Amino acid sequence: MDIEQLQKLLNNSSNIKWSKHCLERMQERDISIADVKSCL
Repeated sequence: MDIEQLQKLLNNSSNIKWSKHCLERMQERDISIADVKSCL
């Protein structure tokens, strides 16, 4: 999956399923979901 596909999915749907592993790592690094969305 490339960045364009991720951007398209993010723009077309607000219901993104975050894995437990991903959320744990984001929490460890003090990264919010809003931060991830703004990067994309």
